[in-house]
Amino acid sequence: MERKSPAPLETRILQVLWELGAPSTVQEICSAWKPRKETPGYTTVLKKLQVMEEKGLISHEREGKAYRYLAAVRKREVEKAKLRELQDDLYAGDRMSFVLGFLDAAKVTEEELAEARRLLDGLKKGE
Repeated sequence: MERKSPAPLETRILQVLWELGAPSTVQEICSAWKPRKETPGYTTVLKKLQVMEEKGLISHEREGKAYRYLAAVRKREVEKAKLRELQDDLYAGDRMSFVLGFLDAAKVTEEELAEARRLLDGLKKGE
């Protein structure tokens, strides 16, 4: 069964964990949050970490009295799930409308378009 993509706060916590790159305490997660003024409270992060562990998104290791949390999913896996969710929810599964909508909204540069063309050419060749 395919895992549903994380909720927005869960995604943000995963981003912090990926950026930290090592098992981290709740305090370390809160301290690394950017922008600082948007840092959720300690207990909010702790409760969300507990929920995320139940979902299999993170795991923890015990270090003395502290728990250190680490992502149990790869960033690319979450990116794909979020993109599929957006495609299904907003574009009713229409891949072409999704891609065109993204390219229009993102104001893609010529360099980015050239890179996209290289990727598409690689897909055609089976790379």
